[in-house]
Parts: sequence; C-alpha cells; structure tokens
Amino acid sequence: MKSILVILFIVVAALLVVAIGAGLIVLVATGLGAVLSGLLPFSAFEATLFSLIAILGVAVLIGQIVAAIARFQATAEPVRSAAPDDEEDEEEWEDENEEDNEDWDEDEEEAPGESGFIPSIPRWRQPIKRARFENVGRNDPCPCGSGREFKNCHGKPGA
Repeated sequence: MKSILVILFIVVAALLVVAIGAGLIVLVATGLGAVLSGLLPFSAFEATLFSLIAILGVAVLIGQIVAAIARFQATAEPVRSAAPDDEEDEEEWEDENEEDNEDWDEDEEEAPGESGFIPSIPRWRQPIKRARFENVGRNDPCPCGSGREFKNCHGKPGA
C-alpha cells in the first residue's frame, strides 16, 4: 500500500512539474506575442502563436544538438594509458608497440579486421589489445581480461 502511494505521489509530482513548465512556456510566448504585436502588424493571437512555434523550434534544435553530442561521445575513442603496469608487461608492451609502429601511416586507412577493429562494436568499446588464446589451460585466467577461468569464459564450447 505504501509503495502504491509513493508511485502515485511521483506521478502527480511529475504531472505538476509538466503543467507548471507548460504554463511558463505559454506565459513567455504570450509576453513575446505582446511585444511582437506592438512591433509588427500581427494580432496578439497571431504573435503568440508565432512565439510558441519559435519556442518549439528552439526546443527541437536543442534536442538535436544534445542527441548529436551523445552520438559523438558514444563513438569517441577512450583515452588509454600508454604505460604498462609492471616490468614484465613493459617488455611485452615495447615489443608489441615496435611491431605496430614500424608500418604506421596516419594518412592510411586500415580495412576493418586488419587492425583488430570489429565494426559491430562501438569504437569506445573496442578491445585494447588482441587476446591470444593459444596455450591457455582450462583453469587459467581467461586472456580476455574478464577475470574468469578460461573454461567458464572463452573456453566454453561454441564461444
């Protein structure tokens, strides 16, 4: 019973906020309409209607800008640490980077799949380095970095 009252309170509060917001928008449009009807040869109704349409257009424009920013952030590549954690990884990291930097050309685009880029995964979720699954025991940690044993992660049949 208490949860129903809480949900009802939240719904009523949300409706109240929407009603107050809509009222403020109409009030602003009416004010702009009064100013426009004094400056231009429009009736008060026409000027208020024009103001409401302009406010709606600005709201749609702001929504499109926010959506574009969200899409950009979803596809942006995350900042990754360039330094390895310990000395053993440092030698391996240097060897891998030497191989990667030998034929690096910034102007050249690589085809999907050549550099380990998987097109179905967003850029920011791409794996940092390619996991190597050869010579991994069933009870060893999985090379993908999940922290699970290989047999319960990528060692499952069909994985």
